[in-house]
Amino acid sequence: MGGFLSTRMLRYVGPVLLLSAVAFSILTSHMQIEASTITEWALPTVDSSPLGIFVSDGSVYFTEFDGNKIGCVDTATGVFTEWTVPTNQSYPHGLFVSGNVIYFTEYACNKIGRLNWSTGVFNEWIIPTNNSYPMGISVTGSLVYFTEYAGDKIGCLTVDPVASVTAISPSARPQNLNRCSWCFCVFGYNGAAQRN
Repeated sequence: MGGFLSTRMLRYVGPVLLLSAVAFSILTSHMQIEASTITEWALPTVDSSPLGIFVSDGSVYFTEFDGNKIGCVDTATGVFTEWTVPTNQSYPHGLFVSGNVIYFTEYACNKIGRLNWSTGVFNEWIIPTNNSYPMGISVTGSLVYFTEYAGDKIGCLTVDPVASVTAISPSARPQNLNRCSWCFCVFGYNGAAQRN
């Protein structure tokens, strides 16, 4: 019996190896590794813990969680600009750039901040949910959406015509918002949800 199985299995080894070789050659032709360059910039503030990141018009904007700053590096020149958030130890987390303003979440102090990077002027709004720990943020028009991680909510700041902050819906520990042209996707511990 052992010889029968061995002979039978050997009969299929050739075709299996041939198919494997063909599949491998097809797959590897599409899996070419190109030469790449990684550029790194040392931040001016030591131990600032960069966290959120947003790329816009050749500049990289970022939050400095432990540095309590919003930063920007011009990728063409390597020149940095940093702005200190007015609320001490706010721990800025997520950010979104819209025109000449940067919206950001202030994780430890329960606020949404806005920085006009061309003037250096800050505005801050308090989130009604106590200790919500806002994290992710996204903007569409005059609506600023953000996650309330500990509040289990998605919030919306309306900045025009009159500023107001409201909760949209509960979610399980929402963390990040990713904006696409037709929906907002919310990612948290219990999967994803979207609001059209």
